[in-house]
Amino acid sequence: MLQQYFRENRQLTQGLPTVAYCASELAYSPRYFGDIVHKATGGTAIGYIHNYVINQAKSLLMNGHNISETSRLLGFDFPHHFTRLFKKVTGLTPSEYLGK
Repeated sequence: MLQQYFRENRQLTQGLPTVAYCASELAYSPRYFGDIVHKATGGTAIGYIHNYVINQAKSLLMNGHNISETSRLLGFDFPHHFTRLFKKVTGLTPSEYLGK
């Protein structure tokens, strides 16, 4: 579902996918969807979505996109929101990640 969301570039018009969006696509309540993700991964639904987004970001960054382009391509309104999430998930800023 997340692959399709990004393949269809929905993030450019709808922003980042949310737990509510994912749950509704599967005809689940957000709470039930969260429970299913937790049982399958041990983490939260939003954490799973964020990890997916950051993996997409890593790919874009490694393929030569700068931080602003990557942020925009992933559906972030502001590059600093992207940087904050990237650091929260990876422990590094995008610049630090590229420097490794």
